[in-house]
Amino acid sequence: MKSAIQETAKATKKTTKLAKSSFEKHGFVIFVVTFVIFVVSLFSGVSAQQEASYTYAITGARIVPVSAAAIDNGTIVFSDGLIIAVGANVTVPAGAVIVPGKGLTVYPGLIDMGSSAGFEPPAIPRSENPQTTEDVERVKRETLLRAQLRAADYMNPNAGALGKAAEAGITSMLATPGSDGVRGQSALVFTALGTDVPQIGALADERRGSLVIKPVVALHVGTADRPAGGDAYPNSLMGLVAFNRQAFLDAQWYQQARPKPHAPALEAMQPALSGRMPVAFRASTAHEVLRALDMAKAFKLDPIITTARQVDSVTTQLKAANARVIYMTQTARS
Repeated sequence: MKSAIQETAKATKKTTKLAKSSFEKHGFVIFVVTFVIFVVSLFSGVSAQQEASYTYAITGARIVPVSAAAIDNGTIVFSDGLIIAVGANVTVPAGAVIVPGKGLTVYPGLIDMGSSAGFEPPAIPRSENPQTTEDVERVKRETLLRAQLRAADYMNPNAGALGKAAEAGITSMLATPGSDGVRGQSALVFTALGTDVPQIGALADERRGSLVIKPVVALHVGTADRPAGGDAYPNSLMGLVAFNRQAFLDAQWYQQARPKPHAPALEAMQPALSGRMPVAFRASTAHEVLRALDMAKAFKLDPIITTARQVDSVTTQLKAANARVIYMTQTARS
């Protein structure tokens, strides 16, 4: 099976096709090169040295670096998703796949580290005529405990929101399940695929698969003052905190259960309990961060803090927990 890094490198040509189609109407074409390998390594711990070499070169393009003067006729070489050379006099390695860039402009791409654009999850089954409290709470449980929900399985490659993100220079994103509770599993995806290659004598390719760089990045957990799913328990912040803890306790029980019941959500939580899948906690304030770290410690989870804003006072605790942080910044909107 090809690694996420290899798939990232192979799919880069598809990303450039989309950028071309998106910007031709302005009289010029923009290639977007994304540093996806950084994100893949951040979450998976995979190093480039462990992968087979995939090398690409964009040649003869106008290159606009982040902090230097534009290069009118330059070359970019990247291998395993990492840019290894940029300049006017770069030698293209033997065996590299060459992407002609004459007349085109290359900009760095952006990575959105938390988005639901293009993510279209299935509706939660509802009881048509609940008769008991248990019926109502069962629906609430299914709303808040969706660990088995994988964003990679429900991405719509034709979603307009993905195209708009690509036009804005966002070339990849962390597709993240929304809502509260144990929300599901995020995926690293491209925002663009370009045009279809005509096929003769074969069924059409599955486009969703080409969109996905890494199908599972992390299990996401969130809290809210008023949890989604109506007034049934849990219907408060503390109730949802208790619910999330109970979900992990249930998942621990499931490890030892014999025979195992059919419980897709609890089964999906096993990699998180064993440390093979990070757990991303939505936590903005210092208090929320400490609560997330306490839960991670209790269940020996590998924590990531997302939507973080007020973390300056808890940096010592974050470092002690070896937690990674996705920091949220406020940007001006036109």
